[in-house]
Amino acid sequence: MKRYIPASSFIWLLLFTIVSSAYCSGVSSADPPKPIIVVSIASVDRLMDDLAYMAKITGQPQANGFVQLLAGKFLETLDRSRPSGVIVTLADHGPKGVGFLPISDLKGLLSKLDAQFGVDVEQLDHGIKRVGIGKSVFLKQQGKWLFFSDHAENLDHLPAEPEKLLEGLHQSYDLAIRLNVRNIPESVRKLASHNLETWVELGLDPNLSTNADLDPELAEVLRKNVTQVARSLIYDTDQVTVGWAVDSQGRRSYLDVDVTAVAGTDLARRFSGLSSSATAFSGLVGSDAAISFLVSCSLSDQDIEQFTTLFEILRREGKKAIQKDADAPPELVAIFDQILSVVVATFQQGTVDTGGSVFLGPRSFQFAGGVRVANGPALAAAFKSIIELAKNEPDVPVVKFNAARHRNIAFHTFSVPIAEDEKESRKVLGDALDVVIGTGPKSVYLAFGQNGIQLLTDVIERSTKGGKQPLASVQMKVAVKRLMRFLATVSEKDEKLGILADTIEKAEGGDGISAVIQGGPQRLHGRLEIQEGVFEMLGKAVQLDK
Repeated sequence: MKRYIPASSFIWLLLFTIVSSAYCSGVSSADPPKPIIVVSIASVDRLMDDLAYMAKITGQPQANGFVQLLAGKFLETLDRSRPSGVIVTLADHGPKGVGFLPISDLKGLLSKLDAQFGVDVEQLDHGIKRVGIGKSVFLKQQGKWLFFSDHAENLDHLPAEPEKLLEGLHQSYDLAIRLNVRNIPESVRKLASHNLETWVELGLDPNLSTNADLDPELAEVLRKNVTQVARSLIYDTDQVTVGWAVDSQGRRSYLDVDVTAVAGTDLARRFSGLSSSATAFSGLVGSDAAISFLVSCSLSDQDIEQFTTLFEILRREGKKAIQKDADAPPELVAIFDQILSVVVATFQQGTVDTGGSVFLGPRSFQFAGGVRVANGPALAAAFKSIIELAKNEPDVPVVKFNAARHRNIAFHTFSVPIAEDEKESRKVLGDALDVVIGTGPKSVYLAFGQNGIQLLTDVIERSTKGGKQPLASVQMKVAVKRLMRFLATVSEKDEKLGILADTIEKAEGGDGISAVIQGGPQRLHGRLEIQEGVFEMLGKAVQLDK
């Protein structure tokens, strides 16, 4: 299991493989190549307004003035109401990049550049100019647009209206990048798929010394699953768009990631699954939480099959490992088998529903979480069996089973002593960490901190009264005011934390950081949003570090 690939690294590897594969694929076509990468930059007016807003709320007004001073002469040549962009195509054995700027006066631009930097200009055929600014850049004026590239031949066939290629991205975002996967030639996608499969096989090869402890059957399952995902991303994806925007009216900034799938594909069906389920744990994402997360989605038949196969292998290998351990009691095999049976049965029901929240007060910490399971009583019995087996072992806590009950949830409690030298933890939790485990017919709950039973009771009541709610499939929220006030009270000697806590407490804008992922027909949408008050606090942090 050492060679699991982080999701972000996998996406970048996929993009790198696709583009680099173009160099060896011999792409050539009589038709004009379609753009595979589009970079959109909003108009100067929008960018300057957003820069001024961000400089103001972060307490760095000089940053806006510095940009205006540095780029002032150059900005004078731009049409401040129109966007800029870069278009990358694949043709003739490799990628070709062409940028465009809303400039209709090339002569005026060159005059300003020469006055400021000193440039070497050479007139070439077809209206192309070579400009030497360290490295040669090739320019061509066409109507009200100035096109540029690192190779003169890239400027032979230019779009009459490049703004249309941005497909409105400049209206939604300050900066955006779109990958048109369906425009990548079939030969390039085929080669990229082959290269990724080869890389995955090498990464999961049990015969390599770094993977010597990896079970061959497990390696084969992982290889099959990862290559299946890679093929799906390469062949089933239509577009991938990443866009960043500043919303001064909404007093926030956000980063969007959108992936659209080809209709009727496995990827499209998986995206739809992320929009078709409702959570039974809505009470866990209350407005009084400092940090909360929620995952609620449906699984496709393919997902269920993959998870079942994977956990069946883990169950078999886990039982073998227990049997080989001379110190492990024989009863542990049956307990482990019972737990994994519930896990497998849960995935086979085709839904994932879980969530959790951290509640913070002055020197107060509580956590509450819950997960939907196929058989809660079976997990309760397994937990009881584990405690019974370990009752004579040192430092095993005394568990009070069925200490309380609410609705159909039984609460089991125990405490874990906190060492005397853990002074910071004792400030928040006291002499011991109180733990509550709640088990019901189809759910398991967990709470840390004081008054855990009451906390879970409140959560269950809110969830029950609210019913199943269709919230975002994956979401995480942070209330930074509560988090910073907690940190400041725990670390009283850290004056910087106190100042930052005061700053965001007094901030007029919101204090939230949120991340959501939501599926839909042929579409997966993700957004990371940061509200204005957080930027005010970050600006203060920069000032304190100076």
